[in-house]
Amino acid sequence: MGSTFRVSVKPELLSFAIKRSGYSIEGLVKRINERFRVKYFDTNYLKEVLEGKISPQYSDLKKIDTFIRRDIPFYFLEEPPDEKIFINFRKKHGEYSLDPDIEITLREYEYLREEIKQLIKDENISYVRDFPIYCVKDDPSKIGFEIRKRLKINDIDIKAIDSKDLFEYLRGEIERHTIFVFKDHLGYVLRGCIFLNDDLPALILINSTDDKNAEIFSLLHEFGHYLLNNEGIDAEDINLEEDRDVESWCNSFAYHVLMREENEIKEGFYKENKDELFTPVRLRELSDKYKLSKYAFVFRFLNLGIIDFGEYHAFLNRFPYKQKTEDNAGGNYYYTNRDRLSRKFISIVYENYQDKNISLHETYEYLGVRDNSRINQLLEALKSE
Repeated sequence: MGSTFRVSVKPELLSFAIKRSGYSIEGLVKRINERFRVKYFDTNYLKEVLEGKISPQYSDLKKIDTFIRRDIPFYFLEEPPDEKIFINFRKKHGEYSLDPDIEITLREYEYLREEIKQLIKDENISYVRDFPIYCVKDDPSKIGFEIRKRLKINDIDIKAIDSKDLFEYLRGEIERHTIFVFKDHLGYVLRGCIFLNDDLPALILINSTDDKNAEIFSLLHEFGHYLLNNEGIDAEDINLEEDRDVESWCNSFAYHVLMREENEIKEGFYKENKDELFTPVRLRELSDKYKLSKYAFVFRFLNLGIIDFGEYHAFLNRFPYKQKTEDNAGGNYYYTNRDRLSRKFISIVYENYQDKNISLHETYEYLGVRDNSRINQLLEALKSE
C-alpha cells in the first residue's frame, strides 16, 4: 500500500530521461505492460504524466525506472543534467539508434569513466596520451607496423598462441598506456566502441559475445580509433562518407598489426587465386592461423582487388555480423565478470582499497563481487595472465 501514493516529479526531467534512454513512449509502455501486467498504464496515461496533467503513482515511477535506470532521486532534480548521449555524440547519425538496453549500457560506461578518473587521480596515475595522433591520410599499414613493434607483437608466434591468450596480451599492452579495455554484451549489431575526450580516461568497450578472433580484430580496430583520436562506434549500418573513411582506416590498421606482408605472399593473396581464397573453408583456416576475423580477410581481399564491391557486399549479406552465443548465458557469473572487467581497472580499484581511498563495500560494487575470496580470485587471475 505504501508505494501507491502519487509523487510530484518534474515532467521535463521524466521526458528527458525517457528520450535519452532510447525508448519511444510506445516502446516503454509496451515493456512495462509486458513486465508488470498493468492495464491502466497505457500511452495516454504516460503522455498525461509527461504533459504535467497528472502526477504518477510512486509505484509507476519505479516501473518506469526499471527500464530507463536513472534511480528515483533523478526525477526530483532542479533541471536535466548536461550530459553526452554516446550514440548521438556528434549529432551526425540522424535517427540512428540502438536497442535501449544497449544505449543504457553505453551511458553507464560513460559514467564509469568519471569514476575511473577519480580512482587514478587518488593513486597519482597519469592518463596523459603517450601515442601521437594520426589522420586517415597516414598509411595504416605503416602505422600498424609501428604499433606492432611498440606493443611487442613481433615477439609473439601468432600461429602458436591461443586466441584468448592473444586477446589478453593485447589488452594488457594497450592498458599499460592507461586505456581501459572492458567487454560487455552489446547486442546484435554493435561490435565495439571507444570513449574519448571530455578530459576523462580513454575506455574501449568490446562486444563480449563475439568469437575470440573477432574480439581481437575489434580491439585493434577501436585502438585505431584511439590513434586517430576519433570517438566512435563500430556498427554495420553507419554509412556516412566521413565514417567510411575512418572505419576503412581502422580496419586496415587492425589487420596490419597482426598480418605481415610476407605472410600474404606465403598464402597466395593474388587475384588469380580468388577461387581458392574466397571460400568459407579457406577463410576459416586463415582466421584460425592468424587470429583475425574472417571479415578482416574479406576486407583485405577487397583492398587488394582480389574481389570487387559486389562480392564483398554479397559476403556481408550471406554472413552478417552476429554473436556466437547469448553471452555465456547460464555460465559462471564470476568467470564472466572477470572476463569483462578491465585488468587495469581491477588493479586500480584494489590499490585504492588498500590505500583506504575507498571502502570494502565500494570495492565490491566496482568489481561486482560479494566477498573477499572473489577479490582474491580476480587478483590471482591477473597474476596468471
